[in-house]
Amino acid sequence: MTTPRIPSADPGIPAPVIPSGSEGSLARRTFARARSFAAFAAQDDGLRRTFLTFFILAALLAPQFSYACAVCYGSADSALTKGINNGIAVLLGVVFFVQIGFVALFWSFWRRAQALRRRRESMRVIQGGAV
Repeated sequence: MTTPRIPSADPGIPAPVIPSGSEGSLARRTFARARSFAAFAAQDDGLRRTFLTFFILAALLAPQFSYACAVCYGSADSALTKGINNGIAVLLGVVFFVQIGFVALFWSFWRRAQALRRRRESMRVIQGGAV
């Protein structure tokens, strides 16, 4: 029995070997979706530009799909808004502390380089040496 293959959307891309059995059907669908997306991405710019224009027009003509979250348009006293605000504050705090860590790391590199430079400059080289 041979293992099934998915036909390739692009002749230049080899088709992957899919295992048979229950897991094969999920993998087959996943690879088929990936192949169809790769084929779409490889098409000319005209079709992609058309789709991009369509989605931009849809967002402009149907603004209810592009509304902001509950923080912007919701009640200021609701539990959802307070929870979202707290979540944003926690995530910003994490980013802040990671950035502080990078600053401390590069500052310590700078201090070590200065110390090595001072140590190197303090050493004298004896001229002549052993003959």
